[in-house]
Order: sequence, then structure tokens, then C-alpha cells
Amino acid sequence: IPVAERGELVRQGELTVCGGGRRKRAGVRNVFLYQHMVIFTKQKSPGPGRTAYSYKHSVKTSEMGLTQSVGEDGLKFEVWVRTALKTKDCITLQAQDREGRQAWTHDIAHLLWTHAINNTELCLKESLCMGISSKLLLDASGTQGSELDSIYSLNDRVHSSCSDSSSVGSQKEGGSPASGRDPRRSSGSTSYSQSQSPSTAV
Repeated sequence: IPVAERGELVRQGELTVCGGGRRKRAGVRNVFLYQHMVIFTKQKSPGPGRTAYSYKHSVKTSEMGLTQSVGEDGLKFEVWVRTALKTKDCITLQAQDREGRQAWTHDIAHLLWTHAINNTELCLKESLCMGISSKLLLDASGTQGSELDSIYSLNDRVHSSCSDSSSVGSQKEGGSPASGRDPRRSSGSTSYSQSQSPSTAV
């Protein structure tokens, strides 16, 4: 996968993909979290002193939702994405300890919020270029500047939002399957653009 498509590496490590549903059994995967993509691999043993990974599956972060805690042990979290058949495909992951889960979910949530902010800014710029939103922004906030200031204010709240939100996902997806909540009514939910994702045979 080209570097331009995946972005910079944010975190990597071993996570257990929990069994259930389409996944009949649990399995350990080496997971690579990039700015634009999560890649699931399985470590191979090609020889002494060498490490190799076989590609299993990937999910674009722009298409992904997150439930930061699943179950009562504090070790599991869930990433989910809508498939081409308009059903949610969920991947439940388990870290080795609670600190590990918190580190993974914090970094993933930060990426999702960053995508949301960038999408908001892009939509605003496109609307202004089309000459549609200028008057609406002036009527709603008094000045265009105050609307732009709100974007920067949202950016300042990313770090605290990542810590406080239990579920981050797409409005179109109707919230996390685990939480069963409408993201439009949840302060920890964010809208993302959706597109077809690959099958998830992890």
C-alpha cells in the first residue's frame, strides 16, 4: 500500500481479534495504525533474525467508527464500518491490558476527530467558493470570522473529546452497533463520508 494512501505510522502492536459472527475463532494480529488506514497482518517466521508479515485486511480511517470500550473487562474495543450491502461489519479487538486499550482508542479517536474537522473545513470552503453560504454565515453569526473561529475552537477540543467520547462514528451509520445510540444525539459522535470497504476476513 503506497505511503501516500496510508499516511504516517501512528501506532503498531499486537491485538487479539475476538471470535464471533463471521469470525469463528479469536486470533492474534499485528495491527498497524496509520493516519488514513488501519492494516491487519499476521506475523510469519521466515528465518532467524527476520520478521515478516502477511497482509490480512485493511480499513480506511475515514470510513471507520469506534466504540472505545466493549464488555466488562476493560480490555476490548470495537471498530466498525458500513459495507457495500449497507450492513455494519464490526471488528472487536482486545488489548493486553487496560492501558493498552486506552492508548489504542485514544489514537484512533484522535484520527477520527481530525478527519471530521478537516471535512467540516472543506465543506465550509466549498460553500463559500460557490457563493452560497456567505450570507447565511453572516445572518447566523454576525460575521464570517466568528464561524471560522468556531472551526478553530473545535480543533482545540479534539484532545478532550477523544478522552471523553465512548463512541466515535458516522451519522449515516446510525451509531455503533454495540452502543445502539443515535450519533446525532450523542456528543461523542462525528459524521464521516462513506464508501465501499473491502471484506474483512481478519
